[in-house]
Amino acid sequence: MLLIYEGDFGAALAKLPQFHDRSLPLDEALQLLDTDRLADRELVAIVLTNKRIAAIRKLEHRLRELGSPWVLSFLNDRFLYCGPYFVPGRSACFDCFHRRDLSHLKHHQTAERELAFEAHFSRNLHEQLPGFTSGLLHMTAGYIQMCQAGQVEPGKLRRINVIDGPIEDTEVIAIHNCRTCRPHQEDYYAVRFVSDLVPELRRVLA
Repeated sequence: MLLIYEGDFGAALAKLPQFHDRSLPLDEALQLLDTDRLADRELVAIVLTNKRIAAIRKLEHRLRELGSPWVLSFLNDRFLYCGPYFVPGRSACFDCFHRRDLSHLKHHQTAERELAFEAHFSRNLHEQLPGFTSGLLHMTAGYIQMCQAGQVEPGKLRRINVIDGPIEDTEVIAIHNCRTCRPHQEDYYAVRFVSDLVPELRRVLA
């Protein structure tokens, strides 16, 4: 397993014994995109402070080429995301997750607020969230190890509200007509259902 990390949260995770052997700062990993050193069908865990959207897209593109499964985890001002667990050809892609995540915001959150927050941290990498607990580190490490052991289904994720405490287990469904992941998901049950449904609807409505 390879751990790619950024920020204080990711760096603290990289110091845990199970990640000592193979870990890379995000900037170093991005420099290896055109080499064979990044990964080779092994699990890659990407742990960040908030989403680094452009960087994640670059990494995902390369990991899809390599056929490597990967799991994303990030901490923002309200949630710890463990997952999604991405498997090329068997799960939705990062863009599908990002779009669905923005569309399910609640309370005071808006898509514009979240995008501005993410853009700020991408431009100001020296700024960090105020802090985190060891419990959040170990929950993240445990989820990554579950993915490595095959105990998490592709597309699944766990979202932990670090303010109020609720834990939500859910799944990312590919967005209709996604150019990245839809063409590769013929065996995925949600795609199969739609593929079977459309011809029947056409027959009934004809």
